[in-house]
Amino acid sequence: MGWVMLAGGLGAVARSIVDARLGGRVVPLGILTVNLLGSVLLGVVLALGEAGVWGDFVVRLAGVGFCGGFTTFSTAAVDAVQLAARRRWWVGLGYWAGGLAACVLAGVAGGWLAEFVIAVFDRCSY
Repeated sequence: MGWVMLAGGLGAVARSIVDARLGGRVVPLGILTVNLLGSVLLGVVLALGEAGVWGDFVVRLAGVGFCGGFTTFSTAAVDAVQLAARRRWWVGLGYWAGGLAACVLAGVAGGWLAEFVIAVFDRCSY
C-alpha cells in the first residue's frame, strides 16, 4: 500500500509540472493533456497486466498509484464549471464532454497499442 501511495504522489507531482507548463487561457490544456496521457498510460498498464506481462503489484503501482495521482477528472469538472461561470457555456460543455470522450478513446488506444507491441514481440521470439 505504501508503494502505491508513493507512486500516487509521484503522479500528482508530474501532473502539477505538466499543468504548470501547458496551462491554457481559453481551455485548460494542461489538465486535458494530463488526463489524455494518463488514460493512454492506464490502457497500456491494464493491457500489460491482462496479458500477464506485469503482475498485480506493478499494475496497482502504475495504474492505481501513478495514473490515479496523475489524472484528475475532478479538476476537469471544476474547470468546465468555471468556463460556464464565465459565460462560456459551450466551451465548458465541449471541454467536459469532449475531454471525457477523448480520454475513453485514449484509454482504448493505449490498450490496443500495448496488445500490438506484445503481439510483435511474441512473433519475434520464435
